[in-house]
Amino acid sequence: MRYIIKNESSYRPSVEGDSDYICPATGKVSPSYGLAQISSCWHPEVTYAQATNEEFAITFLAMHLAEGRCYLWTTCPREFR
Repeated sequence: MRYIIKNESSYRPSVEGDSDYICPATGKVSPSYGLAQISSCWHPEVTYAQATNEEFAITFLAMHLAEGRCYLWTTCPREFR
């Protein structure tokens, strides 16, 4: 988890990334937010407030990693994909 958070956000909870990513599902720009860089494209149910909340982001990341979904993050180490 630390590796992904470090590489996704450098531990900055309010950081926005992927500001030029066009979501294939919507055709709209879909940034990612927060410590875990939660994508508004792939997780539209997650609000900006949730994504930038440190506790929520860590829990969200932990849940997905525990379920074997490390592949959702481009910074996931290859051995965990």
